[in-house]
This record gives sequence, structure tokens and C-alpha cells, in this order.
Amino acid sequence: MTCRLTYDDIINFDYLNKEVWKTYVKNYIVPILKIALYFRELEKILKEKFTENLKECFDNNEENLQRFLLGGVNEKGEFEGYSLAKLVNLIFGIDFTRKEYIYFKSIGEDPFEKENVRCVFEENEFMDFIKEIIKRIKPIIRSLKIDSPLISSQEINEIIKNPEKIVELLKDLYTNILKFHPSYNQQTFFIRNFHLAPYFYLLQAYPKLQSNFEQLAENILELEPKLTFPLQDDMEEKKFTLWGYKEHGLGNAIYSLLDLIEKKFHSSFYSIDDFILIEDPIDLKEDYLDLIESEVNRHSENFRKRNLSFPLSLIIDYDYDYNPKKKKFFIGKVKDVKPYYFVLLGTTITYINNHYSKNTKDRFREYRVNIDIRDFINIIAPYLFLDILDLFRVSEIREDYSLTSNERNNGIFYKFSVRE
Repeated sequence: MTCRLTYDDIINFDYLNKEVWKTYVKNYIVPILKIALYFRELEKILKEKFTENLKECFDNNEENLQRFLLGGVNEKGEFEGYSLAKLVNLIFGIDFTRKEYIYFKSIGEDPFEKENVRCVFEENEFMDFIKEIIKRIKPIIRSLKIDSPLISSQEINEIIKNPEKIVELLKDLYTNILKFHPSYNQQTFFIRNFHLAPYFYLLQAYPKLQSNFEQLAENILELEPKLTFPLQDDMEEKKFTLWGYKEHGLGNAIYSLLDLIEKKFHSSFYSIDDFILIEDPIDLKEDYLDLIESEVNRHSENFRKRNLSFPLSLIIDYDYDYNPKKKKFFIGKVKDVKPYYFVLLGTTITYINNHYSKNTKDRFREYRVNIDIRDFINIIAPYLFLDILDLFRVSEIREDYSLTSNERNNGIFYKFSVRE
């Protein structure tokens, strides 16, 4: 009989050593920060030049700066091919009235004497992404006493003189984000596991924690109990407690960065993918789900074979709409899955509904069930651990007309759903 490998058997880093986490941040997070700072400082210089000193840029024949506005622009004022001006527009949101400038220049008039020749900085998704990256990394390096990279004016001037370096920075940013993502990085995968997971399951996955959990929780990732259930036995209550990150702790700061990247990476790179010669930016959330698909399917099949009163179709079902040729469990795959709500009375889940209005009769579902909370946590533990399911307490349940007075007065309400 062979024993199944634990994650301790697979990973090759010492998660109980804070210096290892410091090295991880230096190697995988600080490089992202440095590139983001390049873009922020470059935007700052361009804003200063193009809003306050636009005329001087042309009068002084500063060709390097002019290329940021007119590089790759034809005589009609339109972008052509891999236009530098187009890339600058997409990255920084710089909108220069090119057609007006070219027209007045062609008839021998000074374009900058005209009110409608100007440079405007518009809100821009890519730079919003960059600034949020900086904001979320700062607490990480502060927690580990790592100095922030310094960007010199000489470095920015070098980029202005050689704007092809912008493309190099974009490629480096893209690559470094992939290196950080849990699909490619064991330590970031580890961070994902502790977002919200039962104590017993964390110890099963990482047996070294059986004697070292407090060290990880207090001194390294800064964890705390997030959900406890009213079990009579103290040991049982500890076993089924769900742990997660403290709001201002190191683990939560890294997780917050990961959450941002998964939500904004694809859309932020989507319009500029041609410039860095990729067909389509990776959807990192889908990429992660592909990575864990076999693990999800294994757990789902195991629970399908168990005779539980809980309607498993709420958690696992086949995704025919999205992939008709290849059956896949929907956990994390369907983007419009409604959350489910349930009532816990004592230690028993007694009622579940799917939060649709009863007016939508074809969609509203409610169930009378009788399942022990420990069985339920056992069912969803691997999905919580893999960070594809959320569970938390709520103050009320919508469409609660079917609740008994006992449930309404003494029940505890919870929400669980596929993580967005």
C-alpha cells in the first residue's frame, strides 16, 4: 500500500524560515515593484513636459520627447504599425491632438497658438494597475524591512532617449508577474493555501505544521481564526476552525497583491500585447484553474461516491456550456455562479437557498437538509485550501420566508460561493 504524498513532500523551500520569505520577496516581488516605479516616474516626467512645457519640447527641438507624441504617426495624424505614440497613449493615457498639430504645421502656422492643440492625460487602466501594484507591495517590503528600489533621473532620461526600452520594461513586467504567480511559484501557491482553510486540512497538507503551526501563524505569515463553529468538544472545534490572514499581516499583503494581479493582469496587457509580441495575455486565474483541475476533479469524484444528504450539485457539477467536449467540474470555471446561503442550527445545516428571488421561479432553489457542519467542512476543505471557494458569516438570508422561527431566531447564517 502506498501513501499519498503531502505538500511537504513536494515543495522545496523552508516555509518556517522568515529569511526564506525575505529572499522570496526580494527575488519575485521587488523586481515587479522596480519596473512599476520606472513607469510611475516616467509618467511623472511626461506629464510635466507635456502639460506645462509642451511648446518648449517642440521649440527646443527635443526630438526624443516629440517621438513620444508623433512616433509612428502618418501625415493624416493616424497611428501606423507599432507606433511609439500609440504605445505611449495606451500605457500612459496621453492624448495629443495630432491631426490638429499636423494640419496647422502644414499651412505654416504655429500650432501652439491654437487652443485646440494640446496634450491631455486621461484615466488609464494600465497605469492604474501599475500604481495599485506599488501601493500593495509597499506594506510587504516594509514588513520585512526591505528597502524600496530607487529610480534615478538618469535612468528615466535613458528611457526617454531610447524609448524601445519601454517595450523591454513591459516584457520584463509580464515575465516577472508570471514568475510570481502560484501557477509557477511554490511559495505563492503556499500563500494561496492559507487564505481560508480548516486547521485539520492545513496540517494534513503540511504535516510539519503539527508542531510548528503557531510559529507560522504568529511569526511569519500572521494568521488568525476566521470562522469557528459551535462544537461541544474543544478539540473538535479547533480542528474545524477556519484560519486566514490578519488584515495587516505579511501573508495578507502578499495575497492582496496576488488578488490584484489575477483580476487586472489580463485586461491591463490586453491592448498592448502586440507590442511585446504575444498573441494574447495569459488569463492567470484560468491558468491556475487548469493547473489544479485534476486535483479538483479527484476530490469531487471522491465526494460524489459518498452518501451525503447535502446536494452536491451545489458545489460540483459538469460544465457543459463552457466546454461541451471535455467534462470539467465547474468549481471556479463559471463566472456567474450565484452564491449559496445556509442556516446552521446548533451543529446542523438545516436550510439552503441560492439567493435568487422567488419571482425567478426557474432559477430559485431552496433545500431542506440535515447535514452536520463537520461533514460540510470536510466536503469543501480542499476547495478552500486551493482558494476556489469562499465561506463567511452573513447577517441575514434573502428570501428567508421558509425559515422556521427557531432558525430565524437561533440560527447562524453563512454564505459560500465560487471565489471571484
